[in-house]
Amino acid sequence: MQFDRSLARDPVVAPLAPEARQAVSANFGWARRQFDNMPFPTRGHGLAAEVGVGWTVAQTGAPFLRTHARWQGLWPLPGDRNGRLSARLEGGAVIAKTTTPVPDSQLFLTGGDQTVRGYKLRNIGVPQPDGTINAGRLLTVASVEWQRPIWLGKRPVCRRGLRCQPGQRPERQSGRRCRPAL
Repeated sequence: MQFDRSLARDPVVAPLAPEARQAVSANFGWARRQFDNMPFPTRGHGLAAEVGVGWTVAQTGAPFLRTHARWQGLWPLPGDRNGRLSARLEGGAVIAKTTTPVPDSQLFLTGGDQTVRGYKLRNIGVPQPDGTINAGRLLTVASVEWQRPIWLGKRPVCRRGLRCQPGQRPERQSGRRCRPAL
């Protein structure tokens, strides 16, 4: 069981009190990791899935469903110094009526070194007219990366990479085709 409360400030209705969104939810998470060498794997895969059902308890009581899944695979390339390929898929959805005030902590933001590299932490979401970024109800991320070690003598000290990361973060499914940004 989990209780979430978030405070959303809307500059359009600034004179009014900020709207607090609250919900109670029950969540289940499952993970499977099958890597060859923890904490420095060279091959294997990991899968995680979460599902939750909730009920908003602030302005209006309404149900919602939240799902989230992540997968990552690693494949070594031939030769000691050629590195590995890493692929990652992530998706999530909050299913509720558009008028349901789901707390931001139950919605999706992405960006940062461990999600979509090259963006600030949690900076990919639904853009607002005032330039801020809000969390959205849908999330899709895909990443393929060639990771090559940087060697210091006979020991790799870190990795450099070449990556391709399309992603999409709409507030709702509109029936349009997904146009990923590369």
